[in-house]
Amino acid sequence: MLSCVACVACLAAAGAQTRKSRAKNVAKQTAKAKPANGTEVKTVTSSKKAQLPNDTIVVNGVAFEMVHVAGGTFTMGLLPKRDGDPADDNPITKFQFYAPAHRVTLSDYCIGKTEVTQALWNAVMGESNSDLTDTNDYLTSMGEMPIKAGENLPKNYVSWGQCQKFIEKLNALTGKKFRFPTEAEWEYAARGGNKSKGYKFSGSNDINEVAWYYANSGKELHPVGTKPPNELGIYDMTGNVKEWCADLRGDYNLKPQTNPLCTEGNSRVVRSGYWGAMSVFCRTAVRAGEYSDYCTSNVGLRLAY
Repeated sequence: MLSCVACVACLAAAGAQTRKSRAKNVAKQTAKAKPANGTEVKTVTSSKKAQLPNDTIVVNGVAFEMVHVAGGTFTMGLLPKRDGDPADDNPITKFQFYAPAHRVTLSDYCIGKTEVTQALWNAVMGESNSDLTDTNDYLTSMGEMPIKAGENLPKNYVSWGQCQKFIEKLNALTGKKFRFPTEAEWEYAARGGNKSKGYKFSGSNDINEVAWYYANSGKELHPVGTKPPNELGIYDMTGNVKEWCADLRGDYNLKPQTNPLCTEGNSRVVRSGYWGAMSVFCRTAVRAGEYSDYCTSNVGLRLAY
């Protein structure tokens, strides 16, 4: 694990030395974005009628989609008949990683169709993957996985704070109000929202169908969207990289909740499992936490608004 001082923004220098707002209707979500500093920004609304339309947003030539998620009420947390029993049925471990089931009601929101890619990150932040030699030399010397460059690979080696800076710049470019999803929004979308079929992983009960994880990833990242999507048409909500959420990682409130956001805890919530995780830790019910300055190969981000 790398601290914030060893985050990617700092890695090149070190390597050289060693070598909340939710949209209430579609009109607001698809309002014409205001360009900033001559940056090309446009929003296109799909014509599909079966579900409220996705937004396609283009920033500096890089397009990405936001999927509309109709609000609803669901059971968040572990239901053994739905999610399967953990391999380790120790009650402390079960509570830590799965937590008790409870009812949650959410309003409408939008969430990224894929994880944020390296291409989108670079388009917003003005960065490049052109020369990673020094950075990767440093990572290798620290026993970390070298950065694998690829426009459609998920952006990794980003701390919670770095992601906030990315979101601030993206909002300035687009005139929108992007943010992290809350933990409840993340789980509801991963389960397929109001189209859920009750799978233990996002989109299937067979993890190999929908996710890159320990047994099939070859211990490396894979391009986003190369496995089938879940019921809402969202990709990679199981595996590939873990994803930051807005919440602090505190205990669940077991009373019925509406649009919950945990503001107490010592770490930030991360969800999804990742390329090196065993299947038991990739189930949709699993929750984990990392410190805000955590910066490594297995954590990325997904946008919401």
